[in-house]
Amino acid sequence: RGRGGGRGRGGGGSSFTKSGPDAPRISSDVQIFVEGLPKSVKIPEVVQYFSTVGSIKTDRESKKPRVYLYTDKATGQPTGEATITYMEHGTQATALQTYNHQMFQGSPISVTPSIVKPHMAKPPPPREGGRGGGRGGGRGGGG
Repeated sequence: RGRGGGRGRGGGGSSFTKSGPDAPRISSDVQIFVEGLPKSVKIPEVVQYFSTVGSIKTDRESKKPRVYLYTDKATGQPTGEATITYMEHGTQATALQTYNHQMFQGSPISVTPSIVKPHMAKPPPPREGGRGGGRGGGRGGGG
């Protein structure tokens, strides 16, 4: 008897806290970092190519796929680098095996696990009551 709470499979600790700014960065379970893309590439092309191994996560707010194309901060020009976030963490491993050192529109690409802050590395735990307790509605409401 007394095996601890037993609630919540795996995962350490019950509360989900964001990492501090100085937290070490670790490899994401769900996000890949792609280098070597053509500078002219557009997000729909990236989505089409990289979604063959599994679903790319959709942003809850914007309803757009979670694909980020990097730009040079000084010039605003694309760098040919991107991060892509998948729905399930198994997909990332498949993506790494499938796409690393492949050709994308004639350019050899490199695919590695994205390095992120620890709270971003795993899919968030199931939300109980939504953000901030979720009582009182606030946003949206009406209907």
